Amino acid sequence: MKNLILVFHILLIFSIVGCAEKGVYVGEKKDGNPHGQGTLTFSSGKKYVGEFKDGKQHGQGTYTYPKKEGHKVAAKYEGEWKNGKQDGQGEFLYNDGGTYEGGFKNGKRHGQGTEKHPYGRTYVGGFKNGWWHGKGVTTARDGQRWYTFYDGEFKKGNFHGQGKLVVTKTDPHGKLLGRWNLGKWKGMTIIGEFRNGNFWDTKSYNDKGEQQTFSVTQGKWYGWK
Repeated sequence: MKNLILVFHILLIFSIVGCAEKGVYVGEKKDGNPHGQGTLTFSSGKKYVGEFKDGKQHGQGTYTYPKKEGHKVAAKYEGEWKNGKQDGQGEFLYNDGGTYEGGFKNGKRHGQGTEKHPYGRTYVGGFKNGWWHGKGVTTARDGQRWYTFYDGEFKKGNFHGQGKLVVTKTDPHGKLLGRWNLGKWKGMTIIGEFRNGNFWDTKSYNDKGEQQTFSVTQGKWYGWK
């Protein structure tokens, strides 16, 4: 195969671009289409370097975005492609400095992965169609002011199913075990403060909002007062 320069309109059907752009292609071709190793540079400054098959990104490749005003870094995806979409194992660097490393399917995060944000939040676990989904662990911290930890089940990015949440407020610790339904507790709600795993200053309510008494084994923490 011979190298060539080809200027053309290409409709990128993978989710991270989703629009038609003029581009300059330098690389191998087959039957007039990009095929094999090549570099595709768009007029907007976006660039793909890697493998092609029948005119589409396929195999290993790196896609970079130009750095814009207000962005910490230039966003970049590096990993596997299939039929023009991110598919397989890959790494994505977001323009705010956050990262994702793990599985992709049809251009979305899918399977097991790790997501890290520059402001202190981390998620390790399952993904489905771009959402946190299945078993996972998420932590968030803001210097020494607060810290949260959740280990359990997720559905479409929300706590859902069995899980454990630990929340700290300076020295006191809040802990809960129970069942979630799309980010909300099912059953009794406890509002207040926990210290060293014990109820400290709390009020309990049923699903109708009525205050009631309860035993320790029924306790479910909802949020700080």
